[in-house]
Amino acid sequence: MFEDIYRFQKKYAAEHKVPVMLDDSMAILQETVRRARPKKILEIGTAIGYSGIKMLEQADCATLTTVDKDADRLDVARECFKKAGLADRVTIWEGDSDEIVRYASGKFDFIMLDGPKGQYARYLPYLKELLSEGGVLFADDVTFKCKTGEDFNPLHKLRTISVQLKVFLDELTNDKDFETTLYDVGDGVSVSVKKG
Repeated sequence: MFEDIYRFQKKYAAEHKVPVMLDDSMAILQETVRRARPKKILEIGTAIGYSGIKMLEQADCATLTTVDKDADRLDVARECFKKAGLADRVTIWEGDSDEIVRYASGKFDFIMLDGPKGQYARYLPYLKELLSEGGVLFADDVTFKCKTGEDFNPLHKLRTISVQLKVFLDELTNDKDFETTLYDVGDGVSVSVKKG
């Protein structure tokens, strides 16, 4: 049902240099959503709605609240959600995810983090508070082209992002309130279940 929309999104993303989740990472996201069966999903980083539609396809009773600050991309996302027949299940918050994450309220049973990579560590305490017990925090691009490993030499322009992702992974994997699994696909994926 959604194949035409996915083809359009992939083509649009390639032509306009919009990052969308890599296929291997997407397969893990879809399987994680399918198993978790969430009712309320929060997505940080809407882009053009590709991963949002993929998640809603796997959780047919879920609603999605998605956040992005790029108005042009959000216009494309709105149109894609509408064409997919999902617009009534989606709430779009346009703005800086830093502000929205800090002031959001309520509980979500699935959070998909694919926003500004250098902010993941700062977002973690807020996302933890927004996540219900037993909920899943899925984070994409956590190794950012393998620049966070032990052999990483941070002498390059993306040093801050890479260092912050390492901080995020250290905090996440050492947090006793989460059970975290790391997947070595794409630019790295983490799946963390909040203990109840």
